[in-house]
Amino acid sequence: MHTNFNRTSRSVALTLALAGGMLAAGPLAPAHGAQPEAEPVPTMQSGQALFQQGKRAEAIEVFRKLTEADPSQGGAWFWLGYTLHADGQLDQAIAAHTKAAEFPQVATTALYNLGCAHALQGNADKAFAALRRAIDAGMRNVNHQWDNDTDLESIRGDARWGSLMERMSIAGSMPTLLRFWVGDWDVYSAASGQLNGRNTLELRVGGNAIHEAWTPVGGGSPGESWNWYDAAKGTWNQVWVDGSGVSTTFAGSPKDGGILFEGTQVNASGATQLARMHVRPIADGRVQQTGTQSTDGGATWTPSYDLIYIKSGEDFAAADADSET
Repeated sequence: MHTNFNRTSRSVALTLALAGGMLAAGPLAPAHGAQPEAEPVPTMQSGQALFQQGKRAEAIEVFRKLTEADPSQGGAWFWLGYTLHADGQLDQAIAAHTKAAEFPQVATTALYNLGCAHALQGNADKAFAALRRAIDAGMRNVNHQWDNDTDLESIRGDARWGSLMERMSIAGSMPTLLRFWVGDWDVYSAASGQLNGRNTLELRVGGNAIHEAWTPVGGGSPGESWNWYDAAKGTWNQVWVDGSGVSTTFAGSPKDGGILFEGTQVNASGATQLARMHVRPIADGRVQQTGTQSTDGGATWTPSYDLIYIKSGEDFAAADADSET
């Protein structure tokens, strides 16, 4: 969890809170007919003061009243989530973190805190999903905070942690990461050097999507795909369909400078299997595309293709790429 209270590795959230105007919320209006001796009107400042004094129950009550009086106060949702989190009330904290993430001024840190809460509950899938969104919203590993935050201990040994750190290193380029694939290509088998087909990928929809048009050589079905970046989920998505009736729906994350797509393929008869497709740039401005499939729910994977893309008209003999199956 991210703030400057309790742990020295959490020094950024209060700065973000101040910058985001989280301390500027006004007081609640007193109830009609309230007497002069009524309880003090809760404010954001009073809730934060109670938190700093270790009076979490009272602070939670203040922030809860603020959110009930005005649900549009992103800062109040943020502090409600943070205080519940610090108090160990993780289910309620998760609900508040999720709500706070709807407000741009606090979304980045709220998503990080949401990931921390899921990690504390042992829900790695939800933790990684929230942390990926935090990175895409601008969260960075300031002063190695991610490496030292004890909330994340349960997931740092997960195989996905390395990919998460890689995502952070390229987060600013995620919406344009797949543009290395745009172009007119001759596509060869990496193993045999045989020309398999030609592929044209073009930017469409004002540069927000990539359209693919595949034309095979020597038989096979043509196919097309649409590719786009989903900022809300932090994934590159693809929908593919070919002339034989096969369709595949993918979601992809960064790997080795490219995108590893994972999804489900459906053939013309309705049978399904899992599919992976790794597209990444290699030497000399070329691209490698590797596919694998699984018919047993992901227990085992079988190579389906390994392709080298070269600019249309270039000599394949000069290509030198490592095959990955």
